[in-house]
Amino acid sequence: MTKEVWKGLAMALVGVVITFITITPVQWAMMVITLLGTALVYLGKNAIPTLQSISKAWRLDVKNIISALLILVGTGILEAIGMIVLEGQIIWVTLLKVVGGITLTYLGGTLYTSPNTKQLKKAA
Repeated sequence: MTKEVWKGLAMALVGVVITFITITPVQWAMMVITLLGTALVYLGKNAIPTLQSISKAWRLDVKNIISALLILVGTGILEAIGMIVLEGQIIWVTLLKVVGGITLTYLGGTLYTSPNTKQLKKAA
């Protein structure tokens, strides 16, 4: 895995923490479940070579949108399962806030992160 993948994962995990801190009261157990789920989804997405982001900075391409949708759906499913296990129900406002925050963090990080130059040279 490249340095950009690890930076992207760190940004996604920071996004999870920031999103949960804005929810009152802070749901610590759900935050841990979401951190693990986000890491799993993000690393799984990047394990697929065709979904690794190599776009230029300040540009979103189809791969980025597909990746964001995978992160949105994957994190949403794992978050919903965690809510059912811990709370006995899905709290939709919290679910939408967390999944939206993580997805926007991913897209924002993709826009601001420079691509992996080795991958760009291979693609050219």
